[in-house]
Amino acid sequence: MPQRQAEYRLSDGGGLILRVKPSGVRLCNEAYRLSGKQKMLSHGAYPAVYLAEARRLPDEAKNLLVSGVEPGANKTVAKLTAVISATNTFGGNADEYLQRIEDEGAAASTVAKNRWLLVDLAGPDLGVRPVADITPVEILALLQRIERSGRRETARVSARPTVVRTLECSRPPDRRDDDAGCWLSA
Repeated sequence: MPQRQAEYRLSDGGGLILRVKPSGVRLCNEAYRLSGKQKMLSHGAYPAVYLAEARRLPDEAKNLLVSGVEPGANKTVAKLTAVISATNTFGGNADEYLQRIEDEGAAASTVAKNRWLLVDLAGPDLGVRPVADITPVEILALLQRIERSGRRETARVSARPTVVRTLECSRPPDRRDDDAGCWLSA
């Protein structure tokens, strides 16, 4: 493609547009209409997004439009969800939970025991994991590790309900399971 002084667009039909900037940067965009207004959806820069993939993306956007979902807003929500999910870790939620029970007036020994359970025992296995990615199998493995260390009662009576309570507190009320601990019931 020749170097030009101004940005120009190349269209391959179906709404896919390759915008070429004077610097040579190539951006894959998609033009679509929603409620009679022209909209533009960015799919990324070449070579991060190859042409074959860029040609597939407008089909996904058209499917969203047919189902009544605005592709640009959907992309924004997906990005925000990914960021929140990645930053919503077990360790961060454990810290919030500990702060909350302390603010509610729990005894210092209760806060200390919960800190030991969540930070010292569960922290090495789950601390940096996003809450949305933690599976019951991981929690079971954690509890089995605690049992093997000779703390059988700690695993069953203290750690399990405290870990499950911490995970439940991390979800908004409308997304909580009514029976969150059922998969770990003794």
